[in-house]
Amino acid sequence: MPDMKGLNIQGNSKTARSKNGRYVIIKTGPFSCALLIDNQPPQEYHDTHGRTIQSIAVSDTGLIAISLDSIGSSIVRLFNGGLNVIFVVYDEPWQLRFGTGLSLTPKGNMLAIGSPGESKVYTYDLDTAGSILKYTKKLIVGPNFEGFGWKVGLSEGGNSLAIASPSSNVDSLDVGAIHVYALVGGTWESLDTLLYGTEDSLRIGIGGVAIDDQHGIVSVQDNNLDHKKTFMVRVSYEWYSQLHFF
Repeated sequence: MPDMKGLNIQGNSKTARSKNGRYVIIKTGPFSCALLIDNQPPQEYHDTHGRTIQSIAVSDTGLIAISLDSIGSSIVRLFNGGLNVIFVVYDEPWQLRFGTGLSLTPKGNMLAIGSPGESKVYTYDLDTAGSILKYTKKLIVGPNFEGFGWKVGLSEGGNSLAIASPSSNVDSLDVGAIHVYALVGGTWESLDTLLYGTEDSLRIGIGGVAIDDQHGIVSVQDNNLDHKKTFMVRVSYEWYSQLHFF
């Protein structure tokens, strides 16, 4: 059973660590970050085009996904950090806010990209080098004007996906919502019940979301990464129901 204090949440703008704890990415400035592997000296990355880092994820294999925000567009860049040297293996440019949400499976074989500007989430399988296999693209379209895809979280096996909509409104409050999807027959199927924030916990999932479909757990955190909540849920295609949170 995983630690009930919360799952490993990736895709925020400040730091990310692999599930096995070996790789840690730390944002060191608006355009730069550092990769720490075990006790070795950090490897630095600096975007020479002045694009702002908006989200970071890293797998147990040292594959790194970083979303960079520029004027009018964004780019998701994949790096290989497994050889103690950061080098680019793939670029995927798209519209503004593309990649605000990022999640990699621990094996580095699947990537989820949130694109809240168009209320969509993209998932791709990755090859052994870390490049996106475009023919595997799956698209999820969510509700408009709710920030759908602001943060995303793949389960370890890539069979479930949690998606944050931090601007989802209830009773004139942006409480936010977490949508959960299951991969059934090669298609992402929406599960019935949503997790909603509360008056004391607005814009749920704005700082990140993670899901464990083996134990029925969803974790969320705020934008400052200070507060994390963990929900016990039923995650299955037969539908899912919220039980309680810690």
